Amino acid sequence: MLLNGLTAATDYDIYLQEDCGSGDLSPTIGPVPFTTTLDPLPANAFCNQAQAIACGDTITGNTDLGLLSPGPECAAAFITAPGLWYIFIGSDEDITVTTCGQASYDTKISVYTGTCGALQCAAGTDDAVGCAANSSSVTFFAVNGTEYLVLVHGYDQQTGSFDLSLTCAPQCATVPPNDVCANATTLIPQPLNGCTTPVLGTNECAYGSPLPNPPCDPYANINDVWYTFNTGTEANHTITLEAVTAEVLNAAVYLACGDPLYVDCFTEVAAPIALTGLPLNTDVLVRVWNGGYADAGTFLICDQAAIPDAIAEYGTAGASVWPIPTSDQLFVRGIPGSTKRTEVIDLQGRTVLVLPLDGHSTNASVDVSALGTGTYLLRFIGSEQRPVRFVVER
Repeated sequence: MLLNGLTAATDYDIYLQEDCGSGDLSPTIGPVPFTTTLDPLPANAFCNQAQAIACGDTITGNTDLGLLSPGPECAAAFITAPGLWYIFIGSDEDITVTTCGQASYDTKISVYTGTCGALQCAAGTDDAVGCAANSSSVTFFAVNGTEYLVLVHGYDQQTGSFDLSLTCAPQCATVPPNDVCANATTLIPQPLNGCTTPVLGTNECAYGSPLPNPPCDPYANINDVWYTFNTGTEANHTITLEAVTAEVLNAAVYLACGDPLYVDCFTEVAAPIALTGLPLNTDVLVRVWNGGYADAGTFLICDQAAIPDAIAEYGTAGASVWPIPTSDQLFVRGIPGSTKRTEVIDLQGRTVLVLPLDGHSTNASVDVSALGTGTYLLRFIGSEQRPVRFVVER
């Protein structure tokens, strides 16, 4: 709604009434007070008049003269205060937009693609690592030819002056492949107290996330990577997370990517994370993060559950298999003589392979090269031998 002819530095009240048609009018709502400013608003108080900014630029602004603009939540940067808008065009480079140490108040930065009427979050940040006075900085990859709208705004209802800098650099050569939820790295469940092969992960070169912050860390900068495991027949799993070169690590658990279904959250992880009551035969997502920048680095992660381990549980007294993990050939020792046939089942209980192992020989080599990465059980039909577990990795 555009109101013309108002007097500067004057208090006004707005009353609203809806015309429902056929002469019917809704009750009046109001008054809604507002005050006109003494000075005219800068053009970039409005999204559709965003000020151009380019690589290497530093632009001074003051959100005391901005407007409270609606927009999607980006990471920690949900909009609660007036802001100013900027625009640039991507060039297939890593872009950093920052007010780090360059603001008189607690800033936030939201980055969008799309149009002013249909904004889509690309990245966002509130408090960046090492930035004084809770100022902000976020790095993301800007696609060539795509317009990006940047909103500088503040925590709570804070406003003030700032310098916004934009820098461009070639894309980092080691962006983790699991930087986005859809490319989560698979964790193969290992026996409790038997995490012999943890996965080495890193969030170095991971980008600032566009997803909302998890509830346990609502204001921090988040540079995250993603992992997934299938619960199989066990509702209780334990995640171990150990920093190598990374600083403090945090983790959150979800059940979906597109519209993340939040489960639980853990900050400053220093002990195993016990997850209980998970849905069976379900893919679970683990989001691992810290503030990036100086905090980024490598870490070890592992999923453990109460699943049978062939070598540890049965040894030479029963059937056992090796190597664990395998990629093509699985060697079986101690096949019970009463075995009628041998099957491979996955953790969802589905038979995926029937093997010609019927107990005539106690040892055998099995080709499992057709199986995908995951955990399986070797079941001996006709025998009292319990199933034995093995893992396939590619």
